[in-house]
Amino acid sequence: MMMKHLIVWSMLLIASGVWGQKDEKWVSIDQSYYGMKYKLPQSWEVDGFGSSDWDDYGSSVCRCAGTINIGDRYGEKTLYMVAYPSLDLKSIREGKRSQVWDWKYDDPGTQGTMKKYGKTRWYLTRSSWTKESTKEEDGDLVVWRYITTYKKQYYVVYFWAKEDVMLEKSGEIDQILSGMKLIRRKK
Repeated sequence: MMMKHLIVWSMLLIASGVWGQKDEKWVSIDQSYYGMKYKLPQSWEVDGFGSSDWDDYGSSVCRCAGTINIGDRYGEKTLYMVAYPSLDLKSIREGKRSQVWDWKYDDPGTQGTMKKYGKTRWYLTRSSWTKESTKEEDGDLVVWRYITTYKKQYYVVYFWAKEDVMLEKSGEIDQILSGMKLIRRKK
């Protein structure tokens, strides 16, 4: 009898931990000056940079406008997100928006897939940061790059983490992109 109670309590404890993770409150992020609004889990750090002139200013992440958002920053399941708006597709694929800090995206070319979130179609490629641009300990990071267009505006969103974290957090990534609303640039 004691064993049955122990099993029931164990299952309840495990279930409450799993459900508790899914019940984290999501908050609205309004970055209209970058042409986007979206939701993130409340625990994420959000740091926008640049100005409404998307090619001026910036930060060490990019000499352009954008945002870097980090989930579980000091934990074992850190997931990074960087989103850049642009008025030029070339700057996303080859220019300053093709990297984060000095990490350059290792573009796999035409090996991507289209994913639809709401009314928005995103072109997804999966790769890594180039070996030349990263330290050895960063070599096991997996990068997913999403590109889309909206009213002559272009967007690139990078998500990266260790492979097991990317797979575990793929539903969260889908939820972020599903809730992303692209809007006309505010000057």
